[in-house]
Amino acid sequence: MLELIVAFFALIVAFGALWFAGDASKRAEFQQQQFYDAHIRSLKGTVSDIVRATRDVTKRIHEMERTVDNLIETNEDLNIGPKLAGLSGEVTLLREEMDSIGQRAADQRPARRRAV
Repeated sequence: MLELIVAFFALIVAFGALWFAGDASKRAEFQQQQFYDAHIRSLKGTVSDIVRATRDVTKRIHEMERTVDNLIETNEDLNIGPKLAGLSGEVTLLREEMDSIGQRAADQRPARRRAV
């Protein structure tokens, strides 16, 4: 009879240990989710902004390359100066835009949330 009582208490202790382990696992998962929400999501937004801006800049660069190719093919020596000046201004704007994107990404800090 004593063996049954000891076995019963051992079973209760084992189930209690499983319950505590499950609770600790849920807490750890909650803390990991908070970390993800605070840091990774803000980085994901920044990366998507950079990708979008890079696509736009790439399209504009391809348009400029086509314009230069057309100028070379047509040999418009008289009108090439103002068109190249416009392209030079466009390159300067692209450079400034890319610099500002990089600076915004560097300046942005992830949102910090307090752990509960």
